[in-house]
Amino acid sequence: MILTDFPYTKDYRSLNNNPARYARLDKRLEELSGELMPLRIAILSSYTADGLRPFLRVELARRGLLATLSVMPFGQFEELILDPASLLYREDPDVVVILTRPEEMAADGTGQVQDDLLNANVARTRLWIENIRHFSDAQILVSSQSISTPSLWHISDVMDCHSGPELMVAQANRQLATICGTVSDCYLFDSDAVIKTTGLQEWSDEKMYYLGRIPHSTTAKIALSNALARHVSALRTLPKKCLVLDADNTLWGGVIGEDGLGGIRLGGAWPGNAFQNFQRYILRLREKGVILALCSKNNKEDVETVFSDHEDCLLKLEHFGAIRANWNDKASNITELAEELNIGVDSMVFVDDSPVECGWVRENLPQVTVVQLPSSPLAYIATVEAFEAFDILRLTQEDKHRANQYGEERQRKVARSEAKSLEDFLYSLEMKSQIEPVSPSSLARAVQLIHKTNQFNLTLHRHSEAELCSLMNNGAVALTLRLQDKFGDSGIVGLAIGVPNDDSFSQSRECRWHIDTFLLSCRVLGRGVEDLLLASLANYIEKRLAEDSPLILIGEFKSGKKNSQVADFYPNRDFEAVDGEKGFWVRNLSKAPLEIPAWFDLE
Repeated sequence: MILTDFPYTKDYRSLNNNPARYARLDKRLEELSGELMPLRIAILSSYTADGLRPFLRVELARRGLLATLSVMPFGQFEELILDPASLLYREDPDVVVILTRPEEMAADGTGQVQDDLLNANVARTRLWIENIRHFSDAQILVSSQSISTPSLWHISDVMDCHSGPELMVAQANRQLATICGTVSDCYLFDSDAVIKTTGLQEWSDEKMYYLGRIPHSTTAKIALSNALARHVSALRTLPKKCLVLDADNTLWGGVIGEDGLGGIRLGGAWPGNAFQNFQRYILRLREKGVILALCSKNNKEDVETVFSDHEDCLLKLEHFGAIRANWNDKASNITELAEELNIGVDSMVFVDDSPVECGWVRENLPQVTVVQLPSSPLAYIATVEAFEAFDILRLTQEDKHRANQYGEERQRKVARSEAKSLEDFLYSLEMKSQIEPVSPSSLARAVQLIHKTNQFNLTLHRHSEAELCSLMNNGAVALTLRLQDKFGDSGIVGLAIGVPNDDSFSQSRECRWHIDTFLLSCRVLGRGVEDLLLASLANYIEKRLAEDSPLILIGEFKSGKKNSQVADFYPNRDFEAVDGEKGFWVRNLSKAPLEIPAWFDLE
């Protein structure tokens, strides 16, 4: 996400695509070594990519990352990937970026890109990815295929249904996306979209390519660096969870309390159609898992009338996870919205057209990302997008369903208020749970939980996909918990990882297991789900042991900024403190087994 308080914001805005200014700013970045997150990046390319260095470092710094870049020699990048003792792996990068062009990798003797050669290059790329994953835990970004040399396009290409460049590139990129989806922590970087957005004529510098295999113009280097930095940032930082929206002059033009339902501008002709398109964009964010909330200084009945009765209003009341339409100050309302949604204010993005309201929220809730909209609704979407607050490289099924889950949760709250007792309520939910080992289909969600869960997270370990796969390959048990009830499917909401043969506290190794990770989504707490997951982990481990072997389970708690509520999790379940080891707790399950709460139907 773009840093709004980047120390060199003024300098950055004055860059105007000037490479000398980028270079000067790049040299000053070391002054921020204590403020930015360090990151090691290796770049492998089929052309000379050293010129990206100052642009990419500055763009990464704007997103909170201080990069050490290792640009590998372009003529040797394939050998570096295949050799486990090469400089690539000795550098131990956090992220590996692969940048290739079909012009170098899939062209025949005449310089034309050929379909069979492009397919062969996709197969080679698979080999590169698999080798990097085998020798390194680095996250991998692979550029999509795109022909960026203008002279290789011809006016007749659009009519070539069999081997036209667009068709060839699209097929190759579909294959690459499939390959990346099957390898842990590997993602496709859509360089083709960057080239099209920038413009093919603006992209290439043919003279520099002939002189030094440098294909990019200055404009291209900046555009490519900006897009790469955005992708890397999405790999290393968490997206925001909630979009908090003003109503008047944000979701529609005008003021509903003054103009009335027929007087506001929404749909139809300009400018109402621009506001309606902004609503379409908001709905697309919701489909990607962004929670919507409304925060408006208005009479609630007036606002609700727009959503229910205006024929051109695409947003409806059910699309919002929570609503505050009153005359209270917006900082207080946002705080209440966060409490109702059970999320932190630091995961919220507030969007408003009023500089007064935006200033008030910035001053009173500095953790909230504040987006002040411009005067014209034409720029609304671009303004929100510029913050990159909701960037995510891989969506899970839980992401797609998340927005609907808040409506389901409201139904549960009604049922709880009507139940005679907590136990009656829990039985009435008709909860069904699935406890399963982490699989290729659930791996992305498991890692997402690891990185996003802060409150009910006992160890705060932040394993990558590659690290989690390594743990499992070395004998660890990693279980996901999926929960559904009569109101809906909550998806995968829990993860527990047990690691065998922990000998930190005893010479007896065969039956001691250490709980490396134990976490749950906060929206399912209060139903005994934590006891279900803990008992299931123990049961699963016991099935691996000899019949008469006792299981010694060792729990760990690491204190963080937001997980104080689970500090007593283990002692409250009769685990005993380990002498001389602060934060560790132990329980002999042969003497005191764990039980699954009776109201769960465990599949």
